[in-house]
Amino acid sequence: MQGRILALADFIYRLKSEYSAPIEKDVQLVWNIDANFPTVETDDVKLKQVLNHLIDNAIKFTDEGTVTISVRSLNHEQAVEFIVSDT
Repeated sequence: MQGRILALADFIYRLKSEYSAPIEKDVQLVWNIDANFPTVETDDVKLKQVLNHLIDNAIKFTDEGTVTISVRSLNHEQAVEFIVSDT
């Protein structure tokens, strides 16, 4: 599938809203989201799948604590960094 132009900020906020339901564990989701995102050309379906898998796995393997999702632009908006970490 060919990439398409994606407003990354909208994409991230939609992803965040999908995780707004309470988690059935003692796990808190923390979102560190940079305020300034570039418009990127990407396959948004695959990007969402990758991020969902990373977040879901972090939640699955964290019995208690936090799962932190960080997103920031790098290199004067030439690249974007996604980090999913857990305790």
